[in-house]
Amino acid sequence: MIMVLVGIIAFIILLIILLVLGYGWIALGLVLIAGGVMYYIYRRKKIYLAMYHMQQGKMDKAMDVMTSIKDPEKLAPAERGMYYLTCGNVFMQDAKFPDAERMFHKALEAGFKDPNQEAMVHLNLAGIYFNRKNVNKGRELVRKAKKMATMDEIKAEIKKIEAQLKQAGIKL
Repeated sequence: MIMVLVGIIAFIILLIILLVLGYGWIALGLVLIAGGVMYYIYRRKKIYLAMYHMQQGKMDKAMDVMTSIKDPEKLAPAERGMYYLTCGNVFMQDAKFPDAERMFHKALEAGFKDPNQEAMVHLNLAGIYFNRKNVNKGRELVRKAKKMATMDEIKAEIKKIEAQLKQAGIKL
C-alpha cells in the first residue's frame, strides 16, 4: 500500500513539474493514460475478486461481484472471456449446468489470450457433456483441451479425466 502511495505522489510531482515547465499536453496525456490503466485494473479486479470468492467456496459473493459488472459486453474480448468463464464456474459449483454451458459457450465466443483458459472451458464443457451421457462430444472437447494445454495443472487434470474414462471403459 505504501508503494502505491509513493507511486501516486511521484506521479503528481511529475505532473506539476511538466505543467510548470510548460509541457501541459504531455501532462494531460499522462493523466489520460493513467486513468485508462486504472480503469482497466478496476474492471479486471472484479473478475479476480470473484475468482477468489469461488476458491473460498463463497459462490453467492462470487456471483454478486460478477453481477456488479454492469455491461460485460463492453469488456475487452479476453476479459469478457474470463468474465463468462468465471460465471460458468460459479454456475457449475451450484449445479446449474444449463446456465454454466451457456456461459462457457459465450466465453469461447469472446476468446482468450491464454490457451490454457480456453482449455479449461473445453474441460468444463466436456464434464457437462459426459454428465449428459454425450460421450462423443465430451471426448472431442477433452482432445481439444489436451492440444491447447501448456500448464502442468491443466495437463494433470486432463490425465485424471483420461484415467476416469479408461476406468469407465471409454477410449479417448
